[in-house]
Amino acid sequence: MSFFDKIRQAGQQAATRAKEEFDVIQRKREISQAYGQLGRRAAELAKNGQLTDPEAVAIVERIGRLEAELAAAERSEGEASAGS
Repeated sequence: MSFFDKIRQAGQQAATRAKEEFDVIQRKREISQAYGQLGRRAAELAKNGQLTDPEAVAIVERIGRLEAELAAAERSEGEASAGS
Protein backbone atom coordinates (compact mmCIF):
# COMPACT_ATOMS: atom_id res chain seq x y z
CA MET A 1 0.00 0.00 0.00
CA SER A 2 1.47 3.33 -1.04
CA PHE A 3 1.75 6.40 1.12
CA PHE A 4 -1.12 8.11 -0.72
CA ASP A 5 -3.34 5.05 -0.33
CA LYS A 6 -2.73 5.17 3.42
CA ILE A 7 -3.62 8.87 3.50
CA ARG A 8 -6.81 8.25 1.50
CA GLN A 9 -7.79 5.36 3.77
CA ALA A 10 -7.17 7.47 6.89
CA GLY A 11 -9.30 10.26 5.39
CA GLN A 12 -12.13 7.85 4.65
CA GLN A 13 -11.96 6.46 8.18
CA ALA A 14 -12.04 9.96 9.63
CA ALA A 15 -15.05 10.86 7.47
CA THR A 16 -16.88 7.70 8.53
CA ARG A 17 -16.12 8.38 12.20
CA ALA A 18 -17.30 11.99 11.86
CA LYS A 19 -20.57 10.85 10.25
CA GLU A 20 -21.16 8.34 13.04
CA GLU A 21 -20.49 11.00 15.69
CA PHE A 22 -22.82 13.41 13.88
CA ASP A 23 -25.55 10.76 13.85
CA VAL A 24 -25.15 10.20 17.59
CA ILE A 25 -25.33 13.94 18.28
CA GLN A 26 -28.39 14.23 16.04
CA ARG A 27 -30.17 11.42 17.94
CA LYS A 28 -29.34 13.06 21.28
CA ARG A 29 -30.76 16.34 19.97
CA GLU A 30 -33.96 14.61 18.82
CA ILE A 31 -34.32 12.91 22.20
CA SER A 32 -33.84 16.24 23.96
CA GLN A 33 -36.47 17.86 21.75
CA ALA A 34 -38.90 15.02 22.44
CA TYR A 35 -38.36 15.42 26.19
CA GLY A 36 -39.03 19.14 25.79
CA GLN A 37 -42.26 18.43 23.94
CA LEU A 38 -43.27 15.92 26.58
CA GLY A 39 -42.48 18.40 29.33
CA ARG A 40 -44.52 21.15 27.69
CA ARG A 41 -47.45 18.76 27.25
CA ALA A 42 -47.19 17.58 30.85
CA ALA A 43 -47.13 21.22 32.00
CA GLU A 44 -50.30 21.93 30.01
CA LEU A 45 -52.01 18.92 31.52
CA ALA A 46 -50.93 19.90 35.03
CA LYS A 47 -52.19 23.48 34.55
CA ASN A 48 -55.54 22.09 33.40
CA GLY A 49 -55.75 19.75 36.40
CA GLN A 50 -55.44 16.65 34.22
CA LEU A 51 -52.05 15.68 35.63
CA THR A 52 -52.08 15.44 39.38
CA ASP A 53 -48.70 13.92 40.16
CA PRO A 54 -47.40 16.08 43.05
CA GLU A 55 -43.84 16.18 41.73
CA ALA A 56 -45.00 17.21 38.25
CA VAL A 57 -47.29 19.88 39.69
CA ALA A 58 -44.40 21.25 41.79
CA ILE A 59 -42.21 21.46 38.68
CA VAL A 60 -44.97 23.25 36.76
CA GLU A 61 -45.34 25.73 39.64
CA ARG A 62 -41.57 26.30 39.61
CA ILE A 63 -41.68 26.94 35.85
CA GLY A 64 -44.51 29.43 36.42
CA ARG A 65 -42.45 31.31 39.02
CA LEU A 66 -39.40 31.35 36.75
CA GLU A 67 -41.48 32.61 33.80
CA ALA A 68 -42.89 35.41 36.00
CA GLU A 69 -39.39 36.36 37.15
CA LEU A 70 -38.18 36.38 33.54
CA ALA A 71 -41.09 38.56 32.43
CA ALA A 72 -40.40 41.01 35.27
CA ALA A 73 -36.70 41.14 34.41
CA GLU A 74 -37.49 41.72 30.74
CA ARG A 75 -39.94 44.52 31.64
CA SER A 76 -37.42 46.24 33.88
CA GLU A 77 -34.73 45.87 31.22
CA GLY A 78 -37.07 47.41 28.65
CA GLU A 79 -37.92 50.28 30.97
CA ALA A 80 -34.23 50.92 31.65
CA SER A 81 -33.49 50.96 27.91
CA ALA A 82 -36.40 53.31 27.23
CA GLY A 83 -35.23 55.69 29.94
CA SER A 84 -31.73 55.97 28.51
